[in-house]
Amino acid sequence: MKHPYVISQDACDLLKQFGIFPSAEAKTLVQRRLTQILQDSFPDNEVHFISDDEMTIRLAKMVRESPLLSIWQNRTYRGSHLPTNTIEVTRAVLPSGENTPGLTSRNDNLNIEEQIARIPHGDYSLVDDVIFSGESTMCLVALLAEKGITIKEVHAAIVIGNGHNVVSRSGIKVSGVVTYDNVVDEVCERDFIIGIPYGGRAVIGEPVRKSLHYVLPWGKPTEWASIPPKHAVSFSKRCLALSIDFWEMVNPKIKLSEVPQLPVGAPDEDVYFVDYLHQMLEQL
Repeated sequence: MKHPYVISQDACDLLKQFGIFPSAEAKTLVQRRLTQILQDSFPDNEVHFISDDEMTIRLAKMVRESPLLSIWQNRTYRGSHLPTNTIEVTRAVLPSGENTPGLTSRNDNLNIEEQIARIPHGDYSLVDDVIFSGESTMCLVALLAEKGITIKEVHAAIVIGNGHNVVSRSGIKVSGVVTYDNVVDEVCERDFIIGIPYGGRAVIGEPVRKSLHYVLPWGKPTEWASIPPKHAVSFSKRCLALSIDFWEMVNPKIKLSEVPQLPVGAPDEDVYFVDYLHQMLEQL
């Protein structure tokens, strides 16, 4: 059986945290269109779309049942829960898109060391949205350990087999709401839909609000999302078209200066975001 391509739903939930409330129709639009776009790129594989509502409920239950206090690494799937301990970190790339080692802060006001310093010493569980390779998780575990914070358990909405193995080999218990042995890839909605908070890869030297999304002309759809090279341009065009239709439904008058997340190179101007997206689509 061929491995599935997994897409996790998070765009509308993240926007709500920034005071933007997409309709149920807009949420359904993204699910339906993005599933079809990916299915056309991978006709021989199943596309699994993971619901944010289900993940939020089941991840919260998993965390409640643990005897440990938790540290939440991601804003996704928190729902109305406001965790006491949080840390916002991510992997980052250079402006060229080349990978860099280690992690970078996803908080404009606090670096990683300052975020860790706010967490009392002790034993904790770490909560994240996805465990893919396990490398970022173990990097964070090591940084926390240096400051007297020991991670005993990791809870995630989605856990991929190799990531599970990497983390569990260190003696940490790994629990996932949904688990896969192997996948073509696992990518979040926010990485394909332009304008979603925390979408794309953070870029060294850029503010948190600027990133490289997983579509052309900014990011690397083949390297970062396993999109076949022959589909990279058409895939990117369709994601841009979907982003336009989504924002037309959410708020067609929102300006670039008001959008939570912008691609690197986008001007901070008082022009309509959908007009900017149209311009970028025409240039592809």
